[in-house]
Amino acid sequence: MMLGASGTYSSVALMNPRLMLAFYDACEQGAWEPAARLQRDLVKFFVEAVQPLLDEGYWDAAIDKALAAATGFLSCPARVRKPYAQVPPDRIASLREYLQQNFPAFLTV
Repeated sequence: MMLGASGTYSSVALMNPRLMLAFYDACEQGAWEPAARLQRDLVKFFVEAVQPLLDEGYWDAAIDKALAAATGFLSCPARVRKPYAQVPPDRIASLREYLQQNFPAFLTV
């Protein structure tokens, strides 16, 4: 928003809606330092945790559901329909572990 955009990717909003609303509110209020800190954390998370999923061949809805499951936002299965491959439960568990160790604020539970 600092540069004119006004929104977020749905996968980010599904990770932790309350955190993303706080992020949005900070941007609306011009609180750029905390907003920039969260943005840096999100970028680091996507580089370190999401990019490997892309490199393994998982895409779009499969990653979105895996992120929502890993953060605790969704309690439904991470199952997806073809042509997507489902992110396996052990990878979702490793995502949650990564978040617990590196970005606990992203967790909803």
